[in-house]
Amino acid sequence: MFKNIILMMILIVSSSVATEINWAKDYNDGIIKAKKADKPLLFIMSNKNCPPCTKLAKKTLGDSRVIKALNKDFISVIAYVSFTDPSVNDFVPKELNTGVTPTLWFLVPNHDIIYSPIKGPPTADMMLNMLEQVKAEEKKAKGDKK
Repeated sequence: MFKNIILMMILIVSSSVATEINWAKDYNDGIIKAKKADKPLLFIMSNKNCPPCTKLAKKTLGDSRVIKALNKDFISVIAYVSFTDPSVNDFVPKELNTGVTPTLWFLVPNHDIIYSPIKGPPTADMMLNMLEQVKAEEKKAKGDKK
């Protein structure tokens, strides 16, 4: 009986931990969701054939702490671009297209940038620090408007 209770507790805890980021469908969907949820937006411009982008996806965005923080406090969008075949590109607003992948942007739902773009893959710890800074900046900006 005791073993069954322990097993059940393990299953409940493990099922409550997110294993992947809840991605918005695209940039416009992300903006709509960010407005509705009153959360900042993380927008990532990536490339499927880019080694630093793969590192970002596997190491940083695969870290359970980053996944949890993003799913709790942000709306996340990833757009894939190809510099050799623009016909396969996801939508990237002109002002966010740096020509470098990966690039990470943090915005508020009105499209204002609240953190300088990050070019290259941050480590999971760096990402968590940035997420805290973005939340603080957003909170400060909301306080200034009241």
